[in-house]
Amino acid sequence: MSRLKYLLKEWGEFCARHIDHADEYGENIIYRFAEYGYTDSQPAGDKPLCADMPLHLKRVDIAVNRLPELQRAAVTLTHCAPVKEDGGLFTVAELARKVGIKKGRFRAELRKAMKTLDKITWNKMHISA
Repeated sequence: MSRLKYLLKEWGEFCARHIDHADEYGENIIYRFAEYGYTDSQPAGDKPLCADMPLHLKRVDIAVNRLPELQRAAVTLTHCAPVKEDGGLFTVAELARKVGIKKGRFRAELRKAMKTLDKITWNKMHISA
């Protein structure tokens, strides 16, 4: 699990730095959460956040985007949520409200997602070019 936590932390930092990035894939999931508080019911699949994402982070991005909607939302918001205007971080309750679920359900979805992601052999995950 420690490798996964490290990868998600690095992925989240990359996403936060590129939150305003817009490319041929359109607006990214983080922007939709931050602006509108809803998710897309169809996962992005193999679409990377942006073209210059390092391969090991593309693996994380693809795996996260293949999660069921609420699990994807929990992971994305937990690791990539933008900082509030006052500089503070969002609480779990605030993140859960953005998705439209209760705090306990948000935490449960995050746990399920982490278990799923922990089963992945990251260095052998296939990435199509």
